Amino acid sequence: MGSHRAWPVHRTTDAAEALATARRLCALLDELRPEVSLGAELRTVRDVRRMAEVLPEGLFDHLEPRTDPETGAWRCFEVDLAATSDEALAGELPLDVTADMACGTVEARFVAALGDGQAWIDWQGVWPDPREREPSGWWSEDGVQVVFHGECAERSPWTAHHTVFVRVSTWGDVTRASRLAARLGEAPGDAWEGG
Repeated sequence: MGSHRAWPVHRTTDAAEALATARRLCALLDELRPEVSLGAELRTVRDVRRMAEVLPEGLFDHLEPRTDPETGAWRCFEVDLAATSDEALAGELPLDVTADMACGTVEARFVAALGDGQAWIDWQGVWPDPREREPSGWWSEDGVQVVFHGECAERSPWTAHHTVFVRVSTWGDVTRASRLAARLGEAPGDAWEGG
């Protein structure tokens, strides 16, 4: 990602509501990238099994880096999920999964499969600029993000609620975020700055 600000515009304890709010914001984009990025922390075997059904092509890995106790070398997660017993899989936890999928194909099933770990969905696009007819954003900097069980645009302490963010390039400002939030009947919170 490039330099951007993520403005929280909606918080809820209902994951389906957070997704619906994010989709309403995505509908306001002038352009929407055809792929959506998803990621989730998986803390139970049940979480892993459900997410493997939703994201069969997802990249599964240990949440924290692991080393081989004998050699000290980094140990990659190279487990065939379908062939591994629940008991063996439990010894690999916690895991995370990331995937890029076609927009609109998996988001609802992803939210239905979430466990208690933090997760996110990130749509990239271009916000309309009311001063110009042409889109003024950048693919890598404008968009919508929802973070489940978190209140920051990147990993942060666990919370019971889910936060929807409007992402604007650092050339954008709170005025644009405010206009977008107003469409939801909300006001933006403090920005998180990324680089």
